[in-house]
Amino acid sequence: MTIELTKHSDTEHHLRCTRADASVEEAQLESKSFLIHDFTHLMYELEAKIDKGFWGSVAAGETFVSLRGHDFDPGSVLWQTEMVVGPLQSVMQDKNTSEGLVEGLKQLFDAHGEVMPDLTVEMIARMQDKFHALMGEWRSLAFGQTMTVTWDVL
Repeated sequence: MTIELTKHSDTEHHLRCTRADASVEEAQLESKSFLIHDFTHLMYELEAKIDKGFWGSVAAGETFVSLRGHDFDPGSVLWQTEMVVGPLQSVMQDKNTSEGLVEGLKQLFDAHGEVMPDLTVEMIARMQDKFHALMGEWRSLAFGQTMTVTWDVL
């Protein structure tokens, strides 16, 4: 799947996903929160090779609207992914440490009676490097320019 993000301003962007079957999913989004969240999903799902998380679900034909809710079945891959990505954003933005995140997630998953997905400090460091590179590329775009990312977890 090809993910295209077009920068309209410092506050808005257009997201367009073109699947392998040529079908398209797109939305106009507010950049401050969606961009960081979407890039964090991308880094985590690629690094952990999650093919049924947010991006894999979009690639498989799910719509943004169907994935917007928080009604995911506890223990499902989508649920686990959201449980990780929310707190992982703070580490991507250098507001928390990898060690603090891993410990916090262990407690969170334990509280839900679930096993925490495999996530190590080393994985997080690789994700941070890629996240910062993507954000740097995004910041360097002029208004109207498009950034393209390929989704291929396999």
